[in-house]
Amino acid sequence: MENQPTFCPNCGKEIEAGSVFCTNCGTKMENQPANETSTANSVKPFVTEEQRKF
Repeated sequence: MENQPTFCPNCGKEIEAGSVFCTNCGTKMENQPANETSTANSVKPFVTEEQRKF
């Protein structure tokens, strides 16, 4: 099932197989879906919840 459509994880637009970036929003495409989770978890918020309390 290699010819399944690929969709941008950011905007949901269908992208061509082998694309490096989404042509709609510019998000970099990851070839391995497992990397999406690790990348999302490594991004830290600019303002933490503790800072918001002040």
